[in-house]
Amino acid sequence: MAHMFLLSAVLAGVGTYGIAVVTLVAPIALKIAYKHKINPLMMSIMIIMGMQAGSFSPLNVFGVIVNGGMQSRDISFSPALLLVNCFIYFGLVALIAFIMFGGLRFFKKLTAIDYIAATAEIIQPDGNELAEKRESGGFDSP
Repeated sequence: MAHMFLLSAVLAGVGTYGIAVVTLVAPIALKIAYKHKINPLMMSIMIIMGMQAGSFSPLNVFGVIVNGGMQSRDISFSPALLLVNCFIYFGLVALIAFIMFGGLRFFKKLTAIDYIAATAEIIQPDGNELAEKRESGGFDSP
């Protein structure tokens, strides 16, 4: 999840428009979320928060607008500080979403019993059972 936050932040930070970032990253991220049983809402929030964090870069349209507005009104500002503050704020929001949607379970150590229970479904007790499923078309298509 953090990798999707960082990927969208980097893409937005180098100047890619926010909608384009989400359009590029979301299909890949949601497929990964489905494959690894990650909450798709949490993955979507990570993408959007990363996109917002990088959107206030001096290279992005939003950063140019905000920095130009502050400069035209003679308000003292720092483009780098704006970017850092956005990263802190949207990073905290992403962290809260990560915790709320059960992201901490990925840091839990897997015990031997959990490993055995997780792999028990994969191991076939008889090789013929696998062949019977192939012949009857019992496998689900991906």
